[in-house]
Amino acid sequence: MKAPKVSAIVPNLNMGRFIGQALESMLKQTLPVDEVIVVDNGSTDDSLNVIESFEGRFKDLKILSHEVKNPASVRNVGIQASRGDVLAFLDADDLWHPEKIAIQRQRLLAFPDRAAVGSHITFFQEQKPPEPRPAEGSPMSHSAAPCLASLLVRKSVFDEIGLLNDELFYGEDWDLYFRLRDHGTPFVIQKWASVFARKHDNSMTSTADPRSREDVSRAIMKSILRRRKLGLEGSGSRDFSDFEEDLNADVTPT
Repeated sequence: MKAPKVSAIVPNLNMGRFIGQALESMLKQTLPVDEVIVVDNGSTDDSLNVIESFEGRFKDLKILSHEVKNPASVRNVGIQASRGDVLAFLDADDLWHPEKIAIQRQRLLAFPDRAAVGSHITFFQEQKPPEPRPAEGSPMSHSAAPCLASLLVRKSVFDEIGLLNDELFYGEDWDLYFRLRDHGTPFVIQKWASVFARKHDNSMTSTADPRSREDVSRAIMKSILRRRKLGLEGSGSRDFSDFEEDLNADVTPT
């Protein structure tokens, strides 16, 4: 089977102090991506200068602009502009594990019927790691919650079930996972952390915005209504543990 080409999508809004580290973590991949698309969301800091300094270091680097809207709409611009067979996502303030692409793409190759491979995520609070991964001893916590940056997904999925839900400011990752499950799209969540999510003063994960809970609740309600329309039993669940598998699992795809 021909190896799929990988496009990486990075939304950016005034993350000049971090986006260089995010892009460096892409360059450190043991299996390079074929295309990097940075979608700038109206930054007023030095982000563009930092991004432009990476020109010539990737196989293909595209810098796009998008009017200020929510993160889902910005990522959708990248999805629609991408030329890869599979898509990966990274926020401008986060980092990838060096083997993220190699491990997850191999899983898609081994199981051609699977549409996506996700993983756990690790949150860290180190501001300036010396390498494109958290410094040793940095405070960390781990999560198996849906996260776009942990996902490697076939582009065809978005043709089949639609783009990210840009009605949501938060929770578009939860909404995507719900749709994958509700539509019976085969995917798996590997038990390892392929992404390091940075907590800092301006990160969405650190901001106590009541809309975050409201948007996830909206995604849950959409899932309930969808399941009823599709004639599925139960109202669905926020627990995706049934989709988890060990990193080196040798199982027959379902």
